[in-house]
Amino acid sequence: MLDSKTAGERLKQFEDKDAEKRQAERIKALPEMLRTTAFALQGRKPDGATWGGEFSGNEATKRRTEAENLAGETLDTATHDERAALFSALYPKLGAILADWWMPGSPVPYQAGYTRKAFRVAPDRRDILRTPRLSDFIHVF
Repeated sequence: MLDSKTAGERLKQFEDKDAEKRQAERIKALPEMLRTTAFALQGRKPDGATWGGEFSGNEATKRRTEAENLAGETLDTATHDERAALFSALYPKLGAILADWWMPGSPVPYQAGYTRKAFRVAPDRRDILRTPRLSDFIHVF
């Protein structure tokens, strides 16, 4: 087993110092609707700037949450190809996989909360799964 110093040195070879810059360039190349959605998924304003500055903490959090919810709605209404383009701008090697994962019409049982009881969502209420799916994406990525 490696000690932490040796492991850290080995991991440095995989470090990409320009990753955020290249990701921002890919996002800026997206159409406006997808661009604002990608920035919202990163917790940023529609122009890519961070929240704060002109807003107090609570107001910035409220606006960020509203932007994230709008991003979830956009992902639900986007085509598979649009979702793949958006996710590819964020994570190039995972774009198609994440687009498949987001599928808004997925009829599989979904568990949430402490009771963890499975249920199936009615065909006309697929939006119920948007919030947990959006939360999962934001917390994982």
